[in-house]
Amino acid sequence: MIARVIGWLFSLRYGYTDAIERQRARALLTMTLAGSVIWLAMYALVILPLLNSGEIPGNGYLFLSMTLTPLALALIFFSVQRGRLTAASHLFVGGLVGLTSPLGLVSHIDLLQIAPIVAVVAAGVLLDRRGLTLVALVCAAGMILSGLYQSSLVQVERFTPADLALNETVTMISLALLIAAFLYAFSGTPERVARGANKLVSQWRAVQVLTDRVFINEEDAVERVLHIGRDQLEYSVVQAFLLNNKAGGVRRHRLMESGGVLTLDVNADVVVQMVLREIEPLIIRPTDVRAADHLINQLRFSVSVPILFEGTILGVLDVQTSDTAGLEASRIDVLRALAAQLGRSLAQFRQIAALESDVRDQESAAQRLRSQLAEVQRRAEGTTSAGWERYLRGLGVTGYGYDFKGGASQALVAASDLPPSVRTALEHGDVVVQQVNGSQVISAPISYRGQMLGAMTFEVRSDRALSESETELVRTVASRLGTALENNRLFEQSQAQAQRERKASDVGSLLLTATDIEQVLALAAETFNEALGATHTRVSLQPGAVQRLSADGG
Repeated sequence: MIARVIGWLFSLRYGYTDAIERQRARALLTMTLAGSVIWLAMYALVILPLLNSGEIPGNGYLFLSMTLTPLALALIFFSVQRGRLTAASHLFVGGLVGLTSPLGLVSHIDLLQIAPIVAVVAAGVLLDRRGLTLVALVCAAGMILSGLYQSSLVQVERFTPADLALNETVTMISLALLIAAFLYAFSGTPERVARGANKLVSQWRAVQVLTDRVFINEEDAVERVLHIGRDQLEYSVVQAFLLNNKAGGVRRHRLMESGGVLTLDVNADVVVQMVLREIEPLIIRPTDVRAADHLINQLRFSVSVPILFEGTILGVLDVQTSDTAGLEASRIDVLRALAAQLGRSLAQFRQIAALESDVRDQESAAQRLRSQLAEVQRRAEGTTSAGWERYLRGLGVTGYGYDFKGGASQALVAASDLPPSVRTALEHGDVVVQQVNGSQVISAPISYRGQMLGAMTFEVRSDRALSESETELVRTVASRLGTALENNRLFEQSQAQAQRERKASDVGSLLLTATDIEQVLALAAETFNEALGATHTRVSLQPGAVQRLSADGG
């Protein structure tokens, strides 16, 4: 409890953006609290004894001003904590001027006549040159008036030094301590500001390093960011809450003291939910009601910033500390930049994963298409082979060919045999050149879509060499011949089918013109004989015969 109260008193809760103002606010806050302690000591050891002895009246200036001093100190304290540093500085220096300048007019203690020098020192460290000049003039005027007042006193007073020794000692020590405290609190401000600026620069550099760093995967990027948050940004606890597919759940990555990363799927607390919803940084202090569920033991502050990429929320980067320096606006800017770098890396890995998934899907689809194409080709080959078998069966042969005999008639002579050269081409599946009876025989297979239909042969003089281009020409002619044969077969098949459909349509139309059943039966028998070449046709019309035959068979 005591530690929490002390922390609340000495912690600077307002985030001053200017480093000099921040340092001045801390010093003023410290001096205000130190002044409260000094006031309490002086009031107990000096004012109350003088009041009890009757040396100062209860309604006098010294008593009233010292009694109202705590109110001024409280106003200064809250002004500093709310960011009103200029008003707090003027109030602090003005209070010292009003408290110390008239002391020479109400007391004959010599030390109190130089008390305005404390206000001059305070103005030198808190105000600008104009304010310092004004305070110095006011204090000098007060000391001049005190001197003139003291010089006008001519009555003789007796006092015992031993009676005033304690009061003068306390007063002297208090003035010395106040001056020393002012000088100590504000001494070295440029050095402290420079050290803070250098530390801030090093933190920005640590964040910028992530731009050129190549990560292995998403976990590697998260771990590196957590280490930067703890080692370079000097936060006690660093953790990242990344969105997952579970409703209301997040995946928490927390950097442990050993250096490893603990990963757990947890439910988002109120602070994380608010940052995810509002997409704005959120600072949690011990007095916040949400601190109980969010802050880790012995830590007093947390800063949670959203992890974004191109306007899309990916998670929350949360840091916790007991040092108020981590709550400064400049430090929070560094933290936001670190979260932005993490968001960029996460988005890149997720885009790569999405692209890899798309590639796998496309490869799977391409494989299915290749399988379907192979199946179509296989069926097409089977259809071509079965079509030619039916075609030849319809002609009553298993195969046929023609021989071209040169001469006057240029006639095609039907060939009923299968020469050895044709067999050789069918067996090899490619162009074959052979020497037969002093002639050169060239055989080439005829195929269509991988289905072998037959072969063709040429005879040339034995002394004529066949070039590569002529061989390729033979292959092309044989391929074109296969395509032409298949097209003509399909054309004949289509013609035959069309003829059958036409005959069927004619027969159906003729039967529809009959006006009675006997005429329908007579026309059916006649047209069947004509269409099918039948010699005898019988048409029986016996309703119920099928049912009777089925019953008898059963």
